[in-house]
Amino acid sequence: MSDETLRFLQRKIVRSALLWRVTLWEKSSQIVRGLFDEILRFSQRNISISVRTLRVALF
Repeated sequence: MSDETLRFLQRKIVRSALLWRVTLWEKSSQIVRGLFDEILRFSQRNISISVRTLRVALF
């Protein structure tokens, strides 16, 4: 293979690797956002239950 062909293939490999890295980063970011949202909803439910329990205990 010529040097030009090797450089071309190397650029394609680098671009593919960068694309995979960006794709994986986006997916992991979506997973983290989803987990954070779930934790937030869980905490809000627990706070609501605690407030209701406290309200019943006080009255």
